[in-house]
This record gives sequence, structure tokens and C-alpha cells, in this order.
Amino acid sequence: MKNTKKLEKGQLVRFTEAYLERVSAADAKRLKGRIGAVTGYRLGATLPIVVFPKISRFAEIRMVEVDTDPRWLELIQKST
Repeated sequence: MKNTKKLEKGQLVRFTEAYLERVSAADAKRLKGRIGAVTGYRLGATLPIVVFPKISRFAEIRMVEVDTDPRWLELIQKST
């Protein structure tokens, strides 16, 4: 169930519990509950770049071509 609609720059997103269950325990710990923002797209790409800001001891995470399938990525707020 691929989502083909491009997300707007600034759209806030969070990984779902279903996604966190698929990744390693260390990655799930780093990503659980963190809210990231779509910062754009690589040239020719259909999947977004998402940046999760630094929180406490967890460094900023920049993920390229993040799968936007609604099973894995939850939209938090519409961009303005």
C-alpha cells in the first residue's frame, strides 16, 4: 500500500509502532516518539528526506528516501 502523494516540505511525521517493530532494538530506541520534518527530495526521487532534530543525548538524524507508506509513517500535522 504505497503512498504516491508527495509530502510537502515542513510536514511533520513520526514512525508508527509497526515500523519500529521491524527495525533493530537500537534503531527503535533512537526513533520511538521522535517527530521529524520533511526537508525536501533528492533530484528525481519520489520519497522525502526527513530530519529528526537532536533530543537529549540522541543526535540529529537525517534520513533520505523515507518510505511514506501509512503503515510505517504517521503524519502529525499538515504543513503551513
